[in-house]
Amino acid sequence: MFVGFYIIELVKANVRIAYDILSMHTRVRPGIAEIELDAKSDLEILTLVNLISMTPGSLCIDISEDKKYIYVHEMYFESTDALRKSIKNGLEKRILEISR
Repeated sequence: MFVGFYIIELVKANVRIAYDILSMHTRVRPGIAEIELDAKSDLEILTLVNLISMTPGSLCIDISEDKKYIYVHEMYFESTDALRKSIKNGLEKRILEISR
């Protein structure tokens, strides 16, 4: 169920940020990744971009003119591959299951 998945993701992101704020040691390592989209329609892309931006610690900063790529800023950046897999196998996959 998509709503349940997204609520869990929101809670995890909020806990991670709250822990970082309250602890003496910050784990912030910002980074930006280019992510190729499987989403094609404007509604699919808009939904994905909004959900990424509503999740604490992440922000979609741009969409390519041809709508094939999004650029995501991540507050706890591990690697481009890790962020790409997280979005592709998480939010985007579930959005496409609902919309198609």
